[in-house]
Amino acid sequence: MTRLLSTLLLILCLSPAALAAASDFPSQFARAQEARQAGDPARAAAILSQLAKRSGLGKEKLSEVLVLRGVVWQEMHEFYRAISDFARAVELTPNWPEPHNNLAWVLATCWNPDYRNGELALNHAQKADQLLPDNPDVLDTLAAAYAEVGRFDQAVATQERSLGLLEKQGRREALEQARLRLSYYQAQKPWRDQTPPRL
Repeated sequence: MTRLLSTLLLILCLSPAALAAASDFPSQFARAQEARQAGDPARAAAILSQLAKRSGLGKEKLSEVLVLRGVVWQEMHEFYRAISDFARAVELTPNWPEPHNNLAWVLATCWNPDYRNGELALNHAQKADQLLPDNPDVLDTLAAAYAEVGRFDQAVATQERSLGLLEKQGRREALEQARLRLSYYQAQKPWRDQTPPRL
């Protein structure tokens, strides 16, 4: 009874604008995803930036917005903005593996050396692996981070684990890309990428 009363009081205290914003979130987030998939990252970023300004979203929803916007920035080669959004999402939701994984991927693989940081990438990749063990996409990122710090034996071993899991899942396209990265690590080369991680 007390919980019901407090919930009713909370609803009464919320302004109509706040209630509309809360109910509108899924459709706006979906619009941003559609814009990105349609090849209009600038529109996706604009929608997500408006969502990020809303009050009362909560940590989880704001983190979702920041992660998707970070991916969009990354696709637009706005790496500083991508790193900033992923890092903020990590602060908001430290036990969610996706922002750790995405941040690690950029820091380990970005073609622009100004944005790479191998040690930080490895820290976040290891955290993502702790939070989501035996995930081929996370292992793929972890292998890239090992390669970036010159630990190629571990990069090869980790990438081989990722390949094994991808084979079990029948993910052919991902397998091709993972095999290509493995060939780099076997040749003692780090991977350089301009696309976001998959998770």
